[in-house]
Parts: sequence; C-alpha cells; structure tokens
Amino acid sequence: MNLYRCMRSFVSVIEQKSFAKAARELYRSASQITKEINWLESELGVVLLHRTTRKLRITESGEEFYHYAQRTLTEYNNVKEQLRSQQDHITGKLVVTMPPLFAQFLILDHIPDFMRTYPQITLDLRLANRYIDLVAEKIDLAMRIDDLSKKVYWHKPFIKTQRGVFASPNYLKKHGTPKTINELANHQCLLHNEMTNPYLWTFKNNQQISVNGRYLCNDPTSLINMAINDFGLIYLGRHVVMSHLNNDELIEILQDFAPEPTQIIFCTPKQDFIPKKIHAFIDYFLALYSL
Repeated sequence: MNLYRCMRSFVSVIEQKSFAKAARELYRSASQITKEINWLESELGVVLLHRTTRKLRITESGEEFYHYAQRTLTEYNNVKEQLRSQQDHITGKLVVTMPPLFAQFLILDHIPDFMRTYPQITLDLRLANRYIDLVAEKIDLAMRIDDLSKKVYWHKPFIKTQRGVFASPNYLKKHGTPKTINELANHQCLLHNEMTNPYLWTFKNNQQISVNGRYLCNDPTSLINMAINDFGLIYLGRHVVMSHLNNDELIEILQDFAPEPTQIIFCTPKQDFIPKKIHAFIDYFLALYSL
C-alpha cells in the first residue's frame, strides 16, 4: 500500500467530512479510500476514525495523525516544487536498465510524473532480465538485485523485497491451507519459468522445497491471474502482489517460513562526478518509496 496515497486519502476524508466527497476529490472509489484508511489504522495500530452511515468522528489519535499527515504532505509537495524549480539545470539523455518485473510493479506507473518533474530529461528505459555490462553498453543507471554489482559499480540501496507464497481464498477453502512448507508437495503450484529452477522454492534459512505444477509462465501478471482464478499457489515478491492482497483477492500463507528480504539497489559506473540526471532519477524514487 502506498503510504503517500493513504495519507492523502485520510486528510481528504477529514477535510471533506465524507468518504464519498474525498473519493470524488481524488478521482478514486469510496471503497478504495476505505481500504487505504483501514490499512493506515492497521499499520499504526490505532483507530483514526469512528464512522457510521450518517456520521464521521475523528479520534484523538486521528487528530494527532491528521496534523502529522498535513505536515508530511506539505513538505513533500514543497520538495517536489523545489525539484521542479531546478529542472533547468537537469538535462540530457538518461539511459536506465532494469528487469521487467521491477519496471512493471515499482517504476512504470510513476514515470509520467517523473517526466513532468524533469521535462528536459530524455529517458531511454531498457527492460531486460540479462546481466548488462553498464560500461560496455553505455548505460547510465541500473536497478538490480546483485551483490556482485556493489564491487564493480557505485551503488545506492533502494528498497528491500521479500518473496512469499500466495493463494486465493477460494483455493484455500477448497484445498486447505498448508501449515508447513513440506505440505506444498500436496498442492498445485504456479511456476515462474525464469527462475533458475521453477520447481525449487527457497524459504527461511535457505531451505529449498520441491514443488509441482502444470502451469509455467515467465509473466508474473499471468501467474497472479491464474492464482486469483483458484488454479494454485504462487511464489513471488510481495511488492508484485501487494494490490491483490489489499483487495483480498490473494492471501499470504506460510509467513513464518518466508526467506530473508533481498535488497534492490541502484548502480552506476564509478566516476569522479555522478551527473545530476542520475541523482534526479534515484532521489525521485527514493523519496517516493520512503513515504
């Protein structure tokens, strides 16, 4: 769930005194606004609002968080405007590479706003799963999971991602919920065939479990769609399925056996001076995901 969007929704509900009016202001559905505020309450561990069909009342905790959210959103917008005011000094072609999976679920939705923020940058985005030599192929910036990159390139940590096992509520109701990873052998698994071994899933303490399945695909969106349609279990990064978890289309299982999170990094060829256009891309997405 995007914290920035959730805070915007909460502030709008308070100021509009209505979920429906907030949804109209933000061009979203009232149900989505409700889910975002429910997520905030779960994340914070407090009740922010008391609501009935006819009345909305903010709690003491909600009042405190409302002022924090207002300040945070104002500071973010101020920084955003400051970056835009500096746009004349950030120009040129920026060549960026990353795996399609990262692009699809972390980056592409935010590219339009990045391009509006930096109208004098020409972005050449190259999506590839293969390992690319940044110097040989004249790439400015890469996003990848690769500890070896840290020894060769200048790097900066981005976010951590963690794999998990997910299934639809209907699948689990029909076939039962596995309590241990050894029980995966009794279930249909939907397999990502670009893994080194799609039939071998890795869990806590690097324990590997053999799984079975009759559907393999290199497109995570297709695997997710099959899982939502009750065909089996999927093993993907949480960031890939987050929206479907929020919509209750998928449920995470076997959380106690989840592997260690993996760090995603930005990396660029080592040089005495890293151009502003590279810092602009890195800083934009670091700020976005730090909210």
